[in-house]
Amino acid sequence: VNLLRQINKLKTKPKTPIVSIDLPSGWDTNIGNYEGYHINPELLVSLIAPKLGVVEFFGKYHYIAGNFLPPILNEKYQVYVPEYNGSDCLVPVETLVMEDTTETAEMLHMK
Repeated sequence: VNLLRQINKLKTKPKTPIVSIDLPSGWDTNIGNYEGYHINPELLVSLIAPKLGVVEFFGKYHYIAGNFLPPILNEKYQVYVPEYNGSDCLVPVETLVMEDTTETAEMLHMK
């Protein structure tokens, strides 16, 4: 809890971006940013595909990394994996913000 408080205090200082990999610390994988101690990063890098809980992510930047899930598993679990351009290892996520909600995670989990 103290570590999360210290990290969030860093955000108040200029030029100190917070980056989260896969899911921000303190967030629930399925329901996202719930009450309690959590990190609100400026940048999120989701691995393979965004988790359902990142519907609540309103940071400036969101990328997907990790084009390593075999196509057969994509089909089996109905995971939409965006196309990577050439040797790129990151794909930007277009976040659609509509009134306090975002459709990003839902769009990328639905096929």
